[in-house]
Amino acid sequence: EWEEGAAEALSTFRIAADFCEEYDGFVFCHNEALLYEWIEEYDRELFERIRSLAARGKWHIMGGWLLQPDCNMPAGEFFVRQILWGRQYFKEKFNVTPTVAVNVDSFGHSRGLVQIMNKFGYKGYMGMRPSKHFIDLPDGGFKWKGYDDSEVICLRTGGYSSGKGKVGIKIRTYVDDCAENDIGLCLWGIGNHGGGPSKEDLDTIVELQNEYKAQDVTLVHSTPEEYFEEIGKKDLPVIEKSLNPWAPGCYTSQCRVKQKYRYAENTYFTVESMCTRASMDNLIEYPKTELREALHDILTVQFHDMLPGSSIKDAEEMGLRMLDHALEILSRLRAKAFFALASGQKKAPSDKIPFFAYNPYPYPITGDFVAEFNLWDMVWDKCYFSPVVYDENGTVISSQCEKERSTIPIEWRKRVVFSATLKPMSMNRFECAFEKKEEKPKADVEATDTHFLVNAGDKVVEINRKTGLIDCYRDNKTDYLKSGALALEVWQDNYDPWYMETTKWDTKIGEFKLLNQAEATEFMCLKEPIDSVHIIESGAVRTVIEAVFGYNRSRACVKYIISSNGELETDIKMEWLEKQKLVKLNIPTAFVNAKCIGEEPYGREEMRDNLEENVAHKYLTLFNDTNAISVLNKGTYGSSLEDGALKMTLLRSPSYCSHPINEEHPTMPKDRFMQHIEIGEREFCYKIVAGEKAEILNKSARLAQLYNSEPMCLSFYPTGMGELPSESVTLADTDIVQMTAFKKAEAGRGSVIRLFNPTADKQTATLKFNEKTARVCFGKYEIKTVLLDENGFAEADIMA
Repeated sequence: EWEEGAAEALSTFRIAADFCEEYDGFVFCHNEALLYEWIEEYDRELFERIRSLAARGKWHIMGGWLLQPDCNMPAGEFFVRQILWGRQYFKEKFNVTPTVAVNVDSFGHSRGLVQIMNKFGYKGYMGMRPSKHFIDLPDGGFKWKGYDDSEVICLRTGGYSSGKGKVGIKIRTYVDDCAENDIGLCLWGIGNHGGGPSKEDLDTIVELQNEYKAQDVTLVHSTPEEYFEEIGKKDLPVIEKSLNPWAPGCYTSQCRVKQKYRYAENTYFTVESMCTRASMDNLIEYPKTELREALHDILTVQFHDMLPGSSIKDAEEMGLRMLDHALEILSRLRAKAFFALASGQKKAPSDKIPFFAYNPYPYPITGDFVAEFNLWDMVWDKCYFSPVVYDENGTVISSQCEKERSTIPIEWRKRVVFSATLKPMSMNRFECAFEKKEEKPKADVEATDTHFLVNAGDKVVEINRKTGLIDCYRDNKTDYLKSGALALEVWQDNYDPWYMETTKWDTKIGEFKLLNQAEATEFMCLKEPIDSVHIIESGAVRTVIEAVFGYNRSRACVKYIISSNGELETDIKMEWLEKQKLVKLNIPTAFVNAKCIGEEPYGREEMRDNLEENVAHKYLTLFNDTNAISVLNKGTYGSSLEDGALKMTLLRSPSYCSHPINEEHPTMPKDRFMQHIEIGEREFCYKIVAGEKAEILNKSARLAQLYNSEPMCLSFYPTGMGELPSESVTLADTDIVQMTAFKKAEAGRGSVIRLFNPTADKQTATLKFNEKTARVCFGKYEIKTVLLDENGFAEADIMA
């Protein structure tokens, strides 16, 4: 847990400071602003001592991030915030700006990091993984090219530690292995993460320096910057891919942390945007302190043993606790901004219930949205109140009523689903009237003895009543899925949460099967028999069909949510009771020779086939020459491909922090019970969109962002006081470019808009605010930072 980390930092830094003063030439190199924050808070005297050593060149600040994060799963913007936090801290406290980023212990590295580091002025990058067993990389350094063709020099290091009293062995081995090289970099230290120096090892290095001097070999205590300055003079080979895979189990282990982390990222984006918008009209004071507190929690959970799920259970709970702390802060800020942005809204008429939806994006968004609220009073009569929703122009829009979250068997609580287009960065008003009916209308879905058939816009969906699976998803031109789609497959796994010895799961051992009627009735705690596949909602907006499955003692309730716009969602609630097994959701496309790309941090990359485990973010798109299907998710990072089928990795249940060593050191105890990960209830959400290749490839990024960062919808009665907010910021002339951040400028003057082109094609867009406009041009996968102040729009540094 973090307290142990703080204690270790205090001890290591005290010892290192002593040695810096005792040994001539010795320079202690360390990164991670978080550790320095702890030293500053818990031992101010030591902190000032370190500052003095750093000023004299005896202590070197390297890396310059808040901590060493997982380098695959954070969103691109949250890598920006990770670096920005460390940059600001080390500049303020030490007046230094490292130029070589250091993540030696992270479990692989996304290619999206290159552009981000380049924009922060980094010249080099050091990482240890993946090892040579997993990926072939040039020795001695290479140029790592990003999605946008920017570059940093990269070095795969050897092991970062040496063990107490063993530095001599490591250095001798390194020198022998690199005898033909003119320069080399050898990392040493004690402890799992490099740790600090020991007197014994420092004395050994002094002896080795004298010994090797006679052999015309110079050993120097140095820094990453000095080493990269030297290798930067060489003609280095170029690598154009992510540095993966290693430990693919970490793309899935401890899925609760991953899902809540994703939710925290998305919530932060929405709340920051709302607060910035509200402060522009002086409706609220920009809550910089509160936002930074929440952000610190989110960035801390990026730690490379926490977000990947390789930690002990206590650390898992700590990560969830930190994220809950951030989310509670954000929840309060969101409410404050929401009510402020509702300024000037007129009072509601007595016969309608008002509700509002705030769109945090600078462009219109269209979709199915949900508002849940109480009627004016409890209605005890046996009847049904059917909603009629009006937009702010008084036009009736498509809506339907669905089962509310509570279970109170009277007419009181209403959950209204409605289809709408929301104006950009604005409060959108709706009003709901109700028609009193004798009973709720019965679901009206076409059915045969074997299938439910749903016509949804230009799509047709057929759900097999005998298997519970999707047998057809097509339009009038194309079949997108093979029959038997969305099966929950079970694969053999092991005890290792890293899964560090290979890169794929290749032994399928079963599937969840549809429960029979008796099993379904028992699982759902019903007294009357119920079919295992049944309709639970049907209306003008969407149809919802539910199916219940089992595997051994585990159960799954799967909802198929079929929108009238043709999009297909699945919501999976699973009661998982299996150990050392893994679950994948099988999505077999009907495409031949399909390729697949997945979203990466500020980029996207082609996924590997043949069941190799891949890591990606909010969407994956499979496509052939003419058509495509995108799968959006809310917190799933691992997946694999086999013969045109995408297999989303939902969960796995290894033991907590069980690290294989070798056969002489068995990992799992044989004399006690050991807890396994993910035993219990878990939930997973996916959306499938399909159509022509170009259209789907272009719109998937925005759709996935909206699926994850939905508008806030809330019913309340405005006072009619105040003035409506001024004109909003808009992003026009593009339906591709994304806004990934809208925040107050770091210096406090003006607002910052971060934009991203998620395609390999050049794009242009127009920013507008009041009378101010700016044309923004993008290269492939390019990030742009734009400052908006009293002078208008201007492109700015990423640290703005």
